[in-house]
Amino acid sequence: MQIYSDEEQGTRARKAQTREAIEYATNGNWLAAEEANRRILLNFPTNTEALNRLGRALSELGRYNEARDIFKKTIANDPPNQIARKNLLRLQKLNDAPPKQSHQINTNIFISDGKKTYTTSINNFLKDTSSTVLSTGDTVNFTKTGDASITAKTADGIIIGELEPRMAIRLSRLMALGNQYTGAIVSTSAANTEVLIQEVYSIPKAR
Repeated sequence: MQIYSDEEQGTRARKAQTREAIEYATNGNWLAAEEANRRILLNFPTNTEALNRLGRALSELGRYNEARDIFKKTIANDPPNQIARKNLLRLQKLNDAPPKQSHQINTNIFISDGKKTYTTSINNFLKDTSSTVLSTGDTVNFTKTGDASITAKTADGIIIGELEPRMAIRLSRLMALGNQYTGAIVSTSAANTEVLIQEVYSIPKAR
């Protein structure tokens, strides 16, 4: 029987709570996402990722004043944090309002349902996202732009960047055969964005 130290147990618990919070957000269950991230912050009050996720949940619930306060806490703990800064800028002119509909991918993309799933990075992060807030769970669409090039876009059609070369080559070949893919943001920073890719349709033997 494997025995974990208190620190290891804490890390494992935090990772499990993080997965739970991401799944709630991905499914658009913002009240549950709020509660899940608040639970994380009880033990890790300066966790900037949890703070940003909480801020996003509050934004989606139309509680903009609370969201602004949370993003300010993120910036206080991590001044260069671009996610918090972009969100705060977006919220400056908004007053509390009813929750809005957002482009979120179904939580099944994060859990095993028998479909092929890949995690990869987006390279060449493009500047036209400077005013766009990317958050965990946001839908990502993929367009084949060359024999070995796949462009990632938001649900609104804004270019995020290109998939890293090895994954782009693989998906280009499979998309040319007729396979179809969808994706969701896993994490994002000024330097790197990770996406989860799921195969939603597969031509027989196109593996």
